[in-house]
Parts: sequence; structure tokens; C-alpha cells
Amino acid sequence: MTAEAAPPASTDDPGVRAVLDTLVTMERQRLAGAAEAVEARLAGLGALERREGRLLLGGHPLEEHRGALADLTRTFACGVSIYGGNRCLVSLPGPDEGIALAPGAFAPAILVDEVLRQGNRYDGITEHPSRVPAVSAARPLRGTGGSDAPVGIVEVHAALSRLEGQAWDLAAAARGRVASAALDERTLADLRRLLDDLSQRLQLLALNGNILAAQAGEQGKAFRVVFRELGALAERTAQARRSLPGAPQGARKFDRLR
Repeated sequence: MTAEAAPPASTDDPGVRAVLDTLVTMERQRLAGAAEAVEARLAGLGALERREGRLLLGGHPLEEHRGALADLTRTFACGVSIYGGNRCLVSLPGPDEGIALAPGAFAPAILVDEVLRQGNRYDGITEHPSRVPAVSAARPLRGTGGSDAPVGIVEVHAALSRLEGQAWDLAAAARGRVASAALDERTLADLRRLLDDLSQRLQLLALNGNILAAQAGEQGKAFRVVFRELGALAERTAQARRSLPGAPQGARKFDRLR
């Protein structure tokens, strides 16, 4: 059984919060895998037993295995804390978490209740007076061949602040793309209006010019060539307008004036 906790409300911005919720969910899944790797590493170091109030792993105090745990913190980019009962034995901070928990520091209350007392797994947010808020995955630490009652807690964790920063960056980038798209649409709308106006004006100029050239008789023949080209330009302008995104269906074509 796994206990879960929703991430705390770190921002009033709904867009950032939605991104943060997704990032936290993904981080919880990642850290759950890292916690299993830590459990496997500890099991490979020897039998775990409680003797005279201490936890021994492979016949040596668990605290002496910091090096093996440090390799995992680098591999998974997370912190690792091991508790004997509810007291910290080994604590290695992850990126952006600052200092490690001091030996003997109490485990976060949610881990004591869910993991140590009830024997559940926990994936969610943890807070500790000596540590920044973190996304954590915790598992019961049980002795080899003994009682099913947990003798401690295995916790892997990563700073929540790193995910918050990523959420702000991703939300800002998404909004920038939306703003850019809106700007592009406004630009297209302006261009469509400009081409519509230009095409209509050219068509009107060509029409009126051809009428005046016809009235001028022989003297207007040379001008008819010019106004015919203006009519062709009006048609090409209309075609350019229809090729733009958002052009209305069935847009009327201008006939060339000859």
C-alpha cells in the first residue's frame, strides 16, 4: 500500500500550478524507482539486524555504508536519508537541498506515521525543519529474517523548489508561444485587410481608366494598355489575399479588365 499526498499550493497562478502538479507526479514516479534501487543496494550489502539499539548491515554499523549510498545520489540526482526507528542515521542531500539532516534528527512526521508505524510506502511532499520542502519516496526498512515490523525508513528526496522553477519556466514559454501566435494572427488579419483594400482600389482605378480611355477614342488607346495591366495587378492581389490563412471560402475573384 502506498500513501500519497498532493503537492502544496506554491502559487496562485493556475497555469503554473497545473504544470507543477504534472512535474511532481513525474518526480514521484522517478523517485519511487530510485527508492527501490536503494533498497536493492542495501540488501546486497549484507543482512540487516538490530543489535543493542543499533542497525547493523553486513555486521557493520549502517552509517559506515555512506559511500555506497553516495553513488546512488549521483546516479539518480536525489538525496538519500536512512532512519533507524524515527532517528536519522545517514543523510546525503540531493541537488538544491542544501545541508544534510544531522545524525539523530527526527524523520518527517508523515514518514513516521505512514511508513514506520503503518508499514506503508509513501510518495509525496515532505517538510522538515532542517530541510527545504521535498518530493519524497519512502519505504519501510525491515530486518533480515526477522519481524515484519519496520526497524527504520528508507527515504529518497529531491528539492521541490527545482520543480517550481521548471514549472514557471515552462508556463512562461507556453504563454510566449501563445502570445506569438496571437501576434501572428493579428499580423495576418492586417495583411488581409490591406490586400482587400488594395485589390478593390486597383480594380476601381482600372475600371474608371478604361471608361475614360474609351471616351478619348484614338488618343486613349495607349492608356488602355496601362489600365489593363492595373486590372491584372488587381487580380493578382486578390489571388494573394485568397492564399493567406483565414481567407473566406468562395471569395470573389476579380475579372481582368481588358
